[in-house]
Amino acid sequence: MATAIARQRKTPSGKAYKWSLGLLMVTVLGLGWKYPYLGFMVPLVMVAGLIGSLVKGRVVCGNFCPRGSFFDTWFKPLGGSRTVPRLLTTPLFRWSLLAVLFSFMTFQLAMDISSAAHWGTVFWRVCLVTTIIALTVGVLYRPRAWCSFCPMGTIQGAIGGAKHALTISSACTGCGICQKACPMGHDIAHYRESGKVNNSDCMHCGACIAACPRNALKE
Repeated sequence: MATAIARQRKTPSGKAYKWSLGLLMVTVLGLGWKYPYLGFMVPLVMVAGLIGSLVKGRVVCGNFCPRGSFFDTWFKPLGGSRTVPRLLTTPLFRWSLLAVLFSFMTFQLAMDISSAAHWGTVFWRVCLVTTIIALTVGVLYRPRAWCSFCPMGTIQGAIGGAKHALTISSACTGCGICQKACPMGHDIAHYRESGKVNNSDCMHCGACIAACPRNALKE
């Protein structure tokens, strides 16, 4: 029993602090229109993600992102279980979305470059719009569907996605349990011959490690 509980705590929804991070996201979105300085949580998380990517790829996405934490906890029961369309995960779509989103944000910020309150409001609006999109695709596909093409996730994966890849031992039987546990739905067993999960979108959340019945995966 103790072992089972310990393994559960390694999964995204089993990490107690993630419920608090998810609540933080709801608070920022719910009050940001009135208290615009809450919007600065957005660039703070963005910077944290970039710093984290220099060390371990998308580790912040999988463990410390407030929106990602919300998807893993509060929102999880409402999420779908279908595969994200291939179109949404192609490099062309992902980098195009990044260019459009960042261009829009830059344009909005420039409209009143000297006002911190204005900047906070812009960050809040961007977060609100992208969260609405994220919730929609989360219901249609899987809770973390947005993370498959999130602009910041794309940048983080490009910077350090190849760093500290998970190792997969010969004990792997290709049962697919890890893929079902992965919030992104990655075909982890596909990498068993190479011995490393060389996927730049791995978020190092630990879900696959906790789910593997043969302990074939390690950080």
